[in-house]
Amino acid sequence: MNPWIQQRSLDYSKYEILRTGFLQHMQRHGKLIDEHGKLNIPVIRNLFAETDKDADKSITKSEMERLMLDIIKTGEVKLDKQFAVSEVMKVFDFNNDKTINYQEFVSGCTKWITETKQLTKNGDSSSTNIVHEASIIFMAILYFLFKQFDSDNNNEISKTELEQLIRTVKFGEFQPNYEDVVKELFDDFDKDGNNAIDEPEFVDGLKKWVDKAIHAANSSDKIKSISEYDKVIKQMKLSFML
Repeated sequence: MNPWIQQRSLDYSKYEILRTGFLQHMQRHGKLIDEHGKLNIPVIRNLFAETDKDADKSITKSEMERLMLDIIKTGEVKLDKQFAVSEVMKVFDFNNDKTINYQEFVSGCTKWITETKQLTKNGDSSSTNIVHEASIIFMAILYFLFKQFDSDNNNEISKTELEQLIRTVKFGEFQPNYEDVVKELFDDFDKDGNNAIDEPEFVDGLKKWVDKAIHAANSSDKIKSISEYDKVIKQMKLSFML
């Protein structure tokens, strides 16, 4: 497995452990989904009130640290506390003001519950097929990557966000034209032409790149296949900021 795939798999695994442990802790207050299939708001409200120690209607980073320390001590999350706190703040603090208000807390919990339901829906718990499991993990990593690109959490990637991230990449002697890179990515991914890449477009675009790389690798023309495979992987590495 290539190092960049290993790193992204590790990043997603840590994210998955955190999300699962957090939701398991929530379940101590009751079921996350009520009998009507809707979000169980009282459960979320109780956890918010429990975490908001000074009752000022917002959760600070220090208050979140105490919550995560409690979760880690129970064994529900086996991660570094600082990583856990940082990741929760990143997901829940939608307006980036370093605190989490009640509505943001509800939105963050909803986001994680929805993600978990979607992965469960796409998976087959009775299957032991390794390829099938790998496919689920791959899809989950793509969704995770989208969240890293979407810095303002508005569920779409703008040209500005993409260029800012690409400019952080160290390409060595190769210095790309960043505007050209952004244009090429948007030509491939932005199917509705609205100058933004939403989650389905992002996932579909990367899946097509991977399929193209696999097809090239299986080509009978080995010289052409290596060239095509290398070309696609370079595109993918650019998109993954590597």
